Amino acid sequence: MNESYEYLPDNVPMPPPGMPGQKSDEIFSAIMQEKRVETILEQLNPERLIVEIEFRLKGWKKNQFTRKWELIGKKEVPISDDLLVDMLSIASSVLTNNTSISNYTPDEINKLMRHLGRTIIDMMREKAHIYQIFGGYAERDRILWIMGSSIFSTFKRALGGLESKRTFDSTLIRDQYQPPQQKGALAKLFNI
Repeated sequence: MNESYEYLPDNVPMPPPGMPGQKSDEIFSAIMQEKRVETILEQLNPERLIVEIEFRLKGWKKNQFTRKWELIGKKEVPISDDLLVDMLSIASSVLTNNTSISNYTPDEINKLMRHLGRTIIDMMREKAHIYQIFGGYAERDRILWIMGSSIFSTFKRALGGLESKRTFDSTLIRDQYQPPQQKGALAKLFNI
């Protein structure tokens, strides 16, 4: 029997041929479940936020309709390369899968966020001449807000281990194709 699989999207693998003792549908279902798990984990990866933070620090926003980055004002906000590197270094050390699947208490999150805020403020104060932000308190607030809100959302996903529970619950592969159990005499009689 020659089946046509033209209905499958380009990124979906072809169903494998049948194997002894296992139906090809079972194998294909397992492959598709694995692809779904990979997709879920990639979508939940907080490291994707680092690119967004970089653009936002530079003064860009993402157009929700075109999904492209656009300048907010007439010209790009001049931001020091040193400042950008330091902020992205901090963000990339926190925005990881390890952070989002951790199990934090509200008190731990509050302490981490206070420490993050102090660290960023101290860096901007001590390196103001390098960052070229003299007296630019509005700019400092903007940077702190971008960094803090992005990192806080990742910590909040880890509140009580919620993200890890969600992730692992969605990745559980339940055996959908279990061999039929032995039928009782009544079931055999009525062919149930």
